[in-house]
Amino acid sequence: MRTRYDVTIVAFKRRGGSHWDIADRDVILYADDEILVAGNPKKVEAFSELDKDADA
Repeated sequence: MRTRYDVTIVAFKRRGGSHWDIADRDVILYADDEILVAGNPKKVEAFSELDKDADA
């Protein structure tokens, strides 16, 4: 994510999970994971817009 979108996935929570896990470079994320993203606010905002069409 950092190379392509200039944001960092800091942590993730699995569907139905009750806690956040720290993300490392080897973690596999799934479509229903919640993610905590860090970076430049404009880059994070742009990243958050990527999946807007899928929610409709």
